[in-house]
Amino acid sequence: MAIKSMIAALLLGSGAAPFAAAGASGVTVDMTMAAPDHLMVSYFLPAGCGKLPFDKHGGDGAAIRAQWQALDQCGSADGEALLRKDNACAAVRLRVPASTASRPGYPAAFPLGETLYVHTSNFAVGPQCGPVTYRFHAPKEVALQGRIVPGSAEVKDGGDMGVLLSSVPLTAAPEGIRYYAPGLGASNVERIDRVARGTVAYLKSAMPDAPFRMPVLAAARVEAPGGVGVDGDAADVLRLGLLNWPAQPSHDDQEQLTLLVSHEFSHRFQLRDAFDDYADGRLIHEGGAEFLRWVVGVQNGWLSKQEAARVLDDALAECLLATGRRTWRALDKREIGSRRLAYRCGLPAYAYALAARQGGDTALQRFSGLYRSAQAGHMPNFAQALECGTHAACQARWLPALLEKEVPMRQAFGALFDATTLAHVAAPTASQRKLMLLQAFEWLMHEDCGGASYFPGTNVIIVDGSVQCRALKGGMRVSQVEGYALSDPDAVQALSSACAQRKQVRLGLEQGQPVDVACSKPYDATQRFYHADIDALLAALKLPPAPKELVSDPEASALPLASSAAR
Repeated sequence: MAIKSMIAALLLGSGAAPFAAAGASGVTVDMTMAAPDHLMVSYFLPAGCGKLPFDKHGGDGAAIRAQWQALDQCGSADGEALLRKDNACAAVRLRVPASTASRPGYPAAFPLGETLYVHTSNFAVGPQCGPVTYRFHAPKEVALQGRIVPGSAEVKDGGDMGVLLSSVPLTAAPEGIRYYAPGLGASNVERIDRVARGTVAYLKSAMPDAPFRMPVLAAARVEAPGGVGVDGDAADVLRLGLLNWPAQPSHDDQEQLTLLVSHEFSHRFQLRDAFDDYADGRLIHEGGAEFLRWVVGVQNGWLSKQEAARVLDDALAECLLATGRRTWRALDKREIGSRRLAYRCGLPAYAYALAARQGGDTALQRFSGLYRSAQAGHMPNFAQALECGTHAACQARWLPALLEKEVPMRQAFGALFDATTLAHVAAPTASQRKLMLLQAFEWLMHEDCGGASYFPGTNVIIVDGSVQCRALKGGMRVSQVEGYALSDPDAVQALSSACAQRKQVRLGLEQGQPVDVACSKPYDATQRFYHADIDALLAALKLPPAPKELVSDPEASALPLASSAAR
């Protein structure tokens, strides 16, 4: 049966009248998978309810709802509220297209093969018109809260959850509910399964009291603007989007996929909402998942010690390059989000602070204790919980310096390393020089364009045409800085010196004449770089070994996890 026919049968079977009646004592948000590329949403409202604020509002809400289409003259939705224009209308009806656009938070509707991923936080409205009920309809099955429901499902208080609407039967395996879209490829499915299984097995063994619940897993190859990449999140439906995925993924592509799966499954060992109201809630959540997937990689043999050190060194380098001479508190949320600093700064903050903890607990016992306290209804002090645990006489030292005090992050990390010798100053590696060059180019682009958007390539930087600039133009392929190749160790210093001396930088292009870009002040190229003493660090963390079944897995070493580009 075609999807359109199945939807018609489903709606006829349930009937619109009961939904309208449900609105008499409250609000019903009714979501139907009309096709793999869009969702039909109806808000059934009680009499006298003309306006309801969305829980997700402001700029983020406006960006998400910009493409929503009203199906009649009854009402509309914008960044702030749902509006009913005609009180004679029982419902406000909207068409919501599935989108792969990158937005803060969870996507409203994301296409995954024969299924649609939906996150209700984008549709949730306030209680001003009564209690809110959420109803979901799919041609075949609905997966939510760890279960499969045929056709339709209803949830009270469901305004912050992931749901999978499917036009095909879903698989309920012993390890959980799974959906792999056609065309994903057997090797990708195998990699996802092995990384998921290895991550869950290790963390269950190492943190047996962690608040873990197996998610519904949905993965698909997805066409999207831009190049090859990955996208995902870890609500009750764990979403894995393999963007523009090639038939023969490269080693780096495979690393990205391994990272994504391990990072997202690590999130399932955290309480997602426990620290939302904390000033550093984003770093606690994303940095924690980065730390767990790093630990899993080391202990499961997916990372050698040298690779583990490189991952940590590169994350710290990116963090310190981005923060510069500023404190963590001086960064605004938009910069932290766009530069992924909760991930980059979060990993070294967790790793080094836990290695320098006081008392006899292991690092993962402290990690688990933080969430055990939150699960019990407390509001634990993040720094105190990780560095001191339950030792009353202990005073946290390093995390307050890194995150709370008026001390630049580079200075706080330097003091930590001076006191603990867990890392030492080292010359930048090739990958770190590339990070510095990209940041210097971003800084220069801000000078010329008032913003920055570019695509790093192999020995080239491609200017994105979405930003209006004075000298730079969309599509330019920059290959030199002041006559130096981008890979040259002296390229960054040449850029900084040119800006100091001439107030402009000459960029060489792959084709065409060089372009001169004006700049008002020199780029700060004085950053220190550090190299982890990985043996001392791992000894201090006291990580438990992998379960025997993982150690004996002959394919465990076939899962590279060395990149630091988790999403």
